[in-house]
Amino acid sequence: MRDLQGVRETFKPMNHGISILFRAIPLAMAAFCFAYGAYVFSAGTDAARLTAGPVVFYLGSICIALYCTAATIIRQIIGTYTAAAKYLFPAIGYAFAVLTLISGAFIISSHWPGALVTGTSSADWG
Repeated sequence: MRDLQGVRETFKPMNHGISILFRAIPLAMAAFCFAYGAYVFSAGTDAARLTAGPVVFYLGSICIALYCTAATIIRQIIGTYTAAAKYLFPAIGYAFAVLTLISGAFIISSHWPGALVTGTSSADWG
């Protein structure tokens, strides 16, 4: 802050509206990825949907990780970072990462017709 002839000027590191926008964009993209990935996975009869659906769906997990990172940084900048947020945002990010790894391992070890595309060979089908 500096005082110029009685006029006080304050420095704001980030506009509150922009901070909300930068946190809302990853959440909106995550919602889109989860919805569209589920739609691709459940629609149609092509075996490629068994790969494309989960790939698009789990892009949403990347968006959630981006949200958690952005929320942590932005809340520190605007001064609203709390002790609970210090543990909450990393926990959310890691929970989505672990669920994504477990789901990916399940898909790779499954015997779905599209499993050939996701890493297993036809000799493993039985």
